[in-house]
Amino acid sequence: MRFLTIQARPVRLAEWLGGLGVALGGVGCATGGADQTMSLSMETLASEGVNRADGPLAYRSAVTLTGIAPPISAGRLLSVPGEGMPEQLSIPITTGCSKLVETLYDSDATATDVRAIATGLEQLRDKLTVKAEKEVTGELARVAKSMVELAGDKGAPRNEDAISLQNTLGLKTFDKDSIEQVKAQLDAQVAALSADAARLTRELIQLRDRKNLFIFRWQRNGAMEGGGLFGTLFSVRGAQKDARQGYLIAANLRVAAIEFGDDLMLKLVRDAESGKTGSDAVLPNNFLTNYTVGAKHTYFSEDRDAASAIAAALKMSPADVQQLFGGSARQILEAKSIAIDAAISASVASGARGMVIQPTRKTYPFRMWGDTAFAASGNAERARNEHYNVFYSTRTNVAELKVPPGAGPQGKAAFYCMQMVPEQGKISSLKLPASDTRFCSPRIVGADGWRALSKSNPSDWEPEPSACIDFAATGAGR
Repeated sequence: MRFLTIQARPVRLAEWLGGLGVALGGVGCATGGADQTMSLSMETLASEGVNRADGPLAYRSAVTLTGIAPPISAGRLLSVPGEGMPEQLSIPITTGCSKLVETLYDSDATATDVRAIATGLEQLRDKLTVKAEKEVTGELARVAKSMVELAGDKGAPRNEDAISLQNTLGLKTFDKDSIEQVKAQLDAQVAALSADAARLTRELIQLRDRKNLFIFRWQRNGAMEGGGLFGTLFSVRGAQKDARQGYLIAANLRVAAIEFGDDLMLKLVRDAESGKTGSDAVLPNNFLTNYTVGAKHTYFSEDRDAASAIAAALKMSPADVQQLFGGSARQILEAKSIAIDAAISASVASGARGMVIQPTRKTYPFRMWGDTAFAASGNAERARNEHYNVFYSTRTNVAELKVPPGAGPQGKAAFYCMQMVPEQGKISSLKLPASDTRFCSPRIVGADGWRALSKSNPSDWEPEPSACIDFAATGAGR
């Protein structure tokens, strides 16, 4: 753990990151295997505008409808993601020391409220699916009636299709009167189910209007190909069999984001000069979690395969349905799928819903340099995140980047963000690893004391009591 002064031109973190392409990872963002990628509507509602340029000046606009994104304010620096990537992947930068910014979306919604919405959505989806089953069965009754009418005086047909329809419709005799009676019953059931669905939709609209309660839609790529929920019934593509989608209800959100400062450069300089000294030296491809979204109350659900449900209710195979409906089978079932999606969309579950009211923001110190201080910073954040279920996170490989020669602050300025000495005493004197969250700058004695300090072992540095920060205290320190 040596810190050696380099005499070449120093480069600050903001200047350096601005010219780099930084690898990022997050929900719904990948460079390969798109068929396996999962996306969340929180990302799609944080879309980038087009890049613009005016001579040497470049501009970039971002729209974040939910407001759930890394901390953005006028005068702050961001290393923005690539074209078409969600705003959640932007990296906040500060020309001072690293900080962790916490945003709380306190909600009046309780776990009971979240469960009530989830129950209502499940009931609505079930009603809509049964309604679609009855409507498809009604279409089969229409087909059966046409077969009887075409037979005329020849009597009821007794071929394989007629027998299949008779069994599906539950008919004792395959005649026009019996079919019309079943069709009337199905129409009455569809009307009753439509009324139930309308009632549930009204109730859900009332339940969803809670402060800082969010409903996000999620899906894997390709889930909507071939007709929404019914896309897999007649699919011949194996990839579509794995298509999945659903929704996530979240209340009392907590968003945490790291603003990277010059202590990151100190870490990278140390790694370049002396090599890594901890577990990160053993495990390759290390990504740092720099952004998380969690909630105290969450409920997630996966949509039921409506196509399979209808096939089971009809007691018919997809081939039988295709045989009876002919070429229109897929179109009929896709129309039912669109109707279900539209109805759920009108309640709450499509896209994202939420009413954002007065989120609060706090800032905590965070340090990347010094293994002990880095670990303590992470421990303090883990304690703050207690009781929150993290459902979204992004990671970046900034801690793996290689610095150019002469990067980082020089001379005495290099110690500005170097609060890596435990307040309990120098690291080499501690019998156990530092358990506190208070860390100090090294004690510098005399005007040129920093020169001697830079040539010594950081484990032997003494804390300076007048220059300490607390990783667990908001606004504490630099």
